[in-house]
Order: sequence, then C-alpha cells, then structure tokens
Amino acid sequence: MLNWIARIKRHIEAYRERSFLDKHNVSSWEEYHYVYDPDVNKSFGTVDTQYHGYGYVTVIRAELKDYGFHGVDFDQDRYKEIKQWCQDNCTGKFRVDVKTLKRDKNTILKSSTYITSIQGGTEYFVIAFKERNDQLLFEMVWQ
Repeated sequence: MLNWIARIKRHIEAYRERSFLDKHNVSSWEEYHYVYDPDVNKSFGTVDTQYHGYGYVTVIRAELKDYGFHGVDFDQDRYKEIKQWCQDNCTGKFRVDVKTLKRDKNTILKSSTYITSIQGGTEYFVIAFKERNDQLLFEMVWQ
C-alpha cells in the first residue's frame, strides 16, 4: 500500500515540475536558470549594465561561417568550444551569449564600449564571469 502512495506522490511531483517548466517555455531546469538569471538585465544598454551581476565581462568578435543552404551565421562550433571550455575550467558562475553589438566611441572602458543594437552591428560572444581568476585564465587561452 505504501509503495502505491509513494509512486502517486512522485507522479504528482513530476507533473507539477513538468507543468511549471512548460508554463515558462523551457524544457529543463538548466534552461530555466539560464533564461531567468537574476544577474542579467535583458534590456538594452551597455554590456556592463546588462550583466550587472557578473563582475567580469569579456567580449570576443564572432567569426561568420557559411552554412550553405542555411545561410551565413556566427561560428556555432566556436561557440560550443567556448562554452565547453568554460564548463570544464571555470570554478565560479559564468555565462556565454551571442549578441549583436555596436562600439560606443564615447566611452573608454573596455566592456562598456559595446552597446546592444537591433539594427546593424556585429555578432560578438559575450562571456561573463563571477570570478576574476576565471576571466584571466579564459583571456590567456582564447585571446
């Protein structure tokens, strides 16, 4: 009898979890935490204001790759390599995004010189880190 009750409770809990994720249009908890990250502000502005919760931001220009019939897009292989490298080597929280950015010539700071743009601009990989050591190691390897 207790076995049936435990199975029913697990089934109800799984249903609640699945319906919560479906309500938020995500398929896993990892994707949910990525989309609804409290350290990221999705509004327009400089890269520093968007990634306000991350202390260290690195911006790398994404090369374009011809995918034949599917057109020209950023190099998805390099994006996957960067993300995998960060998963393997970073000790703190990190985030890897692809954004269309323009350089703001009125500022001096490195990551503040990039502002998000809907029209025009260039594709960049934006890698944000919580830990300074992760950013330093990343820049030594990737730049």
